[in-house]
Order: sequence, then C-alpha cells, then structure tokens
Amino acid sequence: MKKMPEIVEQLREEEKLGLLYSQAQGSYEEIQTSEEVLDEEYDEETHTFETSLQQVNKDIELASIEEKYRTIFENYAVAITLADEKERIISWNKYAEELLNMDEKDLFLRHVSSLYPPEEWKKIRAENIRKKGMRYKLETKVFKKGQVLFDAEVSLSVLRGKAGKAVGSVGIIRDISEKKKTERKLLESEAKYRTIFENSAVAIMLTDENENIISWNKYAEELLCMGNDDLFMKPVSSLYPLDEWKKIRSANIRQKGMQHHLETKIIKKNNELLDVDISISVLKDHEGNIIGSIGVIKDISEQKKFGENWLMNVNCYSRF
Repeated sequence: MKKMPEIVEQLREEEKLGLLYSQAQGSYEEIQTSEEVLDEEYDEETHTFETSLQQVNKDIELASIEEKYRTIFENYAVAITLADEKERIISWNKYAEELLNMDEKDLFLRHVSSLYPPEEWKKIRAENIRKKGMRYKLETKVFKKGQVLFDAEVSLSVLRGKAGKAVGSVGIIRDISEKKKTERKLLESEAKYRTIFENSAVAIMLTDENENIISWNKYAEELLCMGNDDLFMKPVSSLYPLDEWKKIRSANIRQKGMQHHLETKIIKKNNELLDVDISISVLKDHEGNIIGSIGVIKDISEQKKFGENWLMNVNCYSRF
C-alpha cells in the first residue's frame, strides 16, 4: 500500500487531539489531489477517516450537552444529590453543600438514609419509590451538619440500567423552612380567630358569592334556634322579612363594601321576629371579585323593648 498523504496523517493526529469537526473538514477539503492519486487503495482509509470525523462531531455535541447540564446542575438553587445502587451519595451540586452545611468528607459515600430522622426515612420507604420510579414533592425533615433539622420538600427519581435494574437515584432537596414557619403562624392565627369566632357574644355568619350561608358560629344557632339543616347553603335573604331584605338591598352594600349598624328584623326558626343590629362586610379576592360576605348580628330586642317602654312612660307623664 502506498504511503498516505501527509495531510491525512496530520488530520488523524488532529482528530486524536479532539479538534472541531469543522476544522478537520476544512483541512480535508484542502487536499488537492488528482483522481489518479485517489485510487482504490485510499478508499478504505478515506471511509474510515470520514467515519472518525462523524464520531468526533458526535463527541463534541455530547460534550456540549454535558457541559450545559453540568452548568445547570452546579448552579441550580436547590440541592441535588446522586446516589449509587447501594443508596450511597456519589455526587452532588454546590448548593447541596451550602444547604446541608457539609463538604466532600461529609457527603461522599454517605448513605442517603442518614440525612433523615428514622421516622422520616420510614415514611420515604413506605412510598415504594424504587418500584414506582419517582416521587415528587414529598414533605419531610432533613438533617444539616450537627444533626440540625430543617423542613424540606424532596423529589426522588430512580435511575435504571438497560435491564431495568435500579443503578442509582437522583434526589432534589428544597428548603421549605420559611414556608412551614408561615403555615404554622397561619394555623395559630386561624386557631385564635376561630376561638374568638366561636365564643363571640354576637351571631356571625359567612356567605359565598351567591349569598348562600356557608359558615356561622355557635351563638348564631342559639340566637335563631337553628341548626346545620336550617342554615347550611340557605339563601341569607330567607332570614329576613321581604320588606326588611329590600331595605338591606337598598343600602347598596355590595357596591360600598360594608355597612355598619343597620337596624332590621330577622326571622327565628319558630317564625318569631327578632330586632337586630347588623353589620355586613363584603369579601373580595385579589382581583376585586366578590367571593362572599360576613355578617355580624346583634340582638337588640331588649334595647328596643326598653326604648318602647321609655317612650310609653314619657307619653304617659306628658298627659299630666
């Protein structure tokens, strides 16, 4: 076999060094050899060389993709860990070290289970993630260095080989400490206001956007002598005589947003009319749409009775 042209040998050396396909292809096109030189003896070498160039191009593309995902992996604002088939941590991103306050000596080949309290690990195990393949947004608790616990949301994905055997897993850990702290505060506030709601000495009712009763306190049941069957999803208008409801409607409360101290009458279960003072506030969502209302009903029947008696006495004395 004849000796290959020097340029071909040079290109093969460049290929070994991992130069770009475009460079190699450009050099290859510079070979100015006549048809007499490129005879059958070079066909095999040329085919092999072109195949190699194609492989170089693929390798470069793969390297580019790998670099892109490595950049994402390293700079993502959640902790990412990779575990092997024995559930030992073998790789992690920079944020994982920051979040867990751990470094390589703390993490490398550490068993994943050691990041969780025993009862939380049992909860994760109960999800059968290895069989299902993945589990998104599981709320749990994770240890930082020094056995310091924090609230976390984890997403786990199992990595499988060609035969479907589990060869590892990817874990994404998000710190939700502030979220849980806010939730706890809301629950505490809710409990506090529910206590006030339930033990208030006035009747309180909530309606939906269609003016149907959806919630009320204990005093409302006592005042109206009504229970769940009498109140739940009943139109709030059914509690008032028709002329009184018209009076309430004429106050344009939905447009104004609230109405304080409106004297009216309300119907008890036995159809007895009760003098009351009502205050109504319209509830709106963040877009300004009406989603319901809250009404505070105060029994003023004794005040009205006292006032009527007082007027009666005044009228009697004025005759003398």
